[in-house]
Amino acid sequence: MKKALLAIAAWLMFTESAFGENNAIIYGVVDSTFEIVRASGATSPGANASYRQRVSSNSSLIGFKGAEDLGAGLKALFQIESGLTVDTGSGGVFASRDSFVGLEGSFGTFKLGFLTAPMRGLGGKLNFIPGSTSIANNIGIMTNLNGRALGFNSRMQNATMYTTPNWSGFSASFAYGANEGKVGSKNDPTYGLGINFDNGRLLVGYAYEERKDKEVYATAPGKDSNHRLAIQYAINNTRFGIGYDREKSQGTFASSSEGSAARNAVSASVIHKITAHEFILHYARARRLTCTGSADTGECAVSNVGNTGATQWSLAYHYLFSKQTFLEAYVTRIKNDAQAKYEFDVNPVVSTLASRAAGADPTGVGIGVRYTF
Repeated sequence: MKKALLAIAAWLMFTESAFGENNAIIYGVVDSTFEIVRASGATSPGANASYRQRVSSNSSLIGFKGAEDLGAGLKALFQIESGLTVDTGSGGVFASRDSFVGLEGSFGTFKLGFLTAPMRGLGGKLNFIPGSTSIANNIGIMTNLNGRALGFNSRMQNATMYTTPNWSGFSASFAYGANEGKVGSKNDPTYGLGINFDNGRLLVGYAYEERKDKEVYATAPGKDSNHRLAIQYAINNTRFGIGYDREKSQGTFASSSEGSAARNAVSASVIHKITAHEFILHYARARRLTCTGSADTGECAVSNVGNTGATQWSLAYHYLFSKQTFLEAYVTRIKNDAQAKYEFDVNPVVSTLASRAAGADPTGVGIGVRYTF
């Protein structure tokens, strides 16, 4: 990957000097923190994850993007963005983040590629952590179904997306993920819709996404869906935010008949700036699962389902050295109910759902630096 990035950077510099009209740029983020984490309080004795130290690469990235003026108000756009693992130096995956080609004009913007659809984009408005990265963000609570990622916080593959022009703060987007990997009745297309109003002081956003036959939770035929709402309001140097998220998975469960599992989640957050200082407080609560039909076993059993909620608190502090660089420090904790398995999103204490102990509470503190170029 490193050789590929160097080759592209050299090509960009050559084309810019040779032709003088290429405005392609290189950009990125390097964000790394030293953390101490653990998961304690598991329902089963001895199933906790003990204290450990680590250095985390918080969604660090490098990208290339540019635009060409085609005349008559029309522009061609491109972007190639890749994730970096600056903690291990093992490299990342080329074009593993938003990568696309598109057109922009008075009609709006049209993109094709690997895209952040409206649902994932609105997830970034549920907290005030830059890039919604590090374990201090609330995405693990707000975008998972009892710790299980249904894909609604993931980029959309094989996607096309249209975004309207901005009409006095209003805009809308529609995304479609083609069923390129369809086998039989599996992997139907993915749909996403977003409606937003943002005038700088007030932001209101709604998104809906539907993914059929992905078999993340229930077996086929199945359908996963998600509704999300985010509201932010600014008063002087303080900005407040509230969020709501409802995920639902319908399909065939253990008894080979229809059922569903769903959960509601809410969040509240605030950021306050004093000169070069930023203080951020987040709260999120995932309500217990609501299960119907054949989804009545395991975590959805009558004896368990009432204990499938979780709460997260996060406190973060930033010292802004400049517009590009800041020091970050945070403390965060997820309190799982006895049958819940929620975890941090970017870098969980226990990575795989199958390895997590029900009721264990992930806790972490971190300090590091974020540099944007």
